[in-house]
Amino acid sequence: MGPGATPVYVGGINRSGTTLMARILGSSSVLAVPPSEFLFFGRRAAPERVDRAGFERRLAEILRWPRVREWGLDDADVLARSRSWPASTRSLFLLPLESYRARTGKPRLGEKSVLNEFRLDALRAWLGDYRLVQMVRDPVAAYASTYAGWSPDLRRALRWGRLWHASATIGLQRSLDEPARHRLVRYEDLTRDPRATVVGVAEFLRIEFEEEAMLGLVAYATKENSSFPVAATGAYDHAIRRSDGVDRRAAVHPRERAVLATVCGPAARRLGYEVETRPRPAAVAVARVLEDTRPRRRLRALLATLS
Repeated sequence: MGPGATPVYVGGINRSGTTLMARILGSSSVLAVPPSEFLFFGRRAAPERVDRAGFERRLAEILRWPRVREWGLDDADVLARSRSWPASTRSLFLLPLESYRARTGKPRLGEKSVLNEFRLDALRAWLGDYRLVQMVRDPVAAYASTYAGWSPDLRRALRWGRLWHASATIGLQRSLDEPARHRLVRYEDLTRDPRATVVGVAEFLRIEFEEEAMLGLVAYATKENSSFPVAATGAYDHAIRRSDGVDRRAAVHPRERAVLATVCGPAARRLGYEVETRPRPAAVAVARVLEDTRPRRRLRALLATLS
């Protein structure tokens, strides 16, 4: 597989700009990125072992997934194409993507699913070579966008913050270890200066920067993907919303912000994000005990924490 055919994947935690980056790349003339994410691994699509009949049944199920239905594939055509492929998990993953690429007539396939950065071992084993563009965003802003309108929950913030930190740590390390394969992109840089950021990503992927198409998101009917109402005064560069007037930090409860600062702080600082430094409230420590300690030991742990 030569550089021109190397598959491209977009990853990152939810609400970090993965959809925006996928639409930018999929609007180029060479990358076929489906309009909705595959979530192949999250849907537990990978069987341990499968014979030919079981393989075709599983492929038919995948083609019926609501998100995959949005790709406009011809199920009969994909199933017929599958008979020249080995009955394997790799084929279940690649066949729908390759079929979408063939439908668009573009030379190179792409895919976006949140948390693709946690699937690097499978991508390397199945593809040999690939390119991954991983999005990252200020943890407080990403959390606000994920849980807009929800009641505060410190244990939820703790779990989410740990996932953010794990994702960011992978991105920081892989982009250093394998800079030709793994590109870490801050959402804030993409929206602050879309042209410069996308030029850099295009160079990384060895594709031409097509300004009007890529910044205009021309391959997709839906341009907006915000968790908050889009302000009429929002600032745009082509179709990319650079700002919307929403203070996402204010949308997160102070105690949840304290949890995120505690959990995400090390990676967030390395990425240039502002992290709150005021003293951690006792409620944060309590949340960690409730989340991490077995029920029979919680009372003793809570007393030790609060003493």
